[in-house]
Amino acid sequence: MTAYFNQEDAKVAYNAGEPAQDWDTYLEPWSAVLAHTGNYDAKDAEQTLRTILPDVLRYDRSKPAAYPNGRTLTDDVETARIDMLSRGKVPSANIAPHTDLLPEFPYLGTPHPASSA
Repeated sequence: MTAYFNQEDAKVAYNAGEPAQDWDTYLEPWSAVLAHTGNYDAKDAEQTLRTILPDVLRYDRSKPAAYPNGRTLTDDVETARIDMLSRGKVPSANIAPHTDLLPEFPYLGTPHPASSA
């Protein structure tokens, strides 16, 4: 998720930081990103960020495993994240999930080819 919120020079600090400090460190700057990309107000941005930066990872067993309630290897997470960031203004990331899963670890098939764009 950091790719959507942090500038390139902030990624090293994010990856080196303690998760327990994420809320205090990223609530304000990431709320600003949501305000810019999806016209979120402060309350909606905070609610959305509670999913991205939770105190406790939650999984509801009464619901199917699918992002953000867990994640399967074939979930289209990129589209879900872009949809969240833009509040539906950008409907698809056009990045298909893997369909070539292997029956044993590492489970994922050959990586998608790099884009030439």
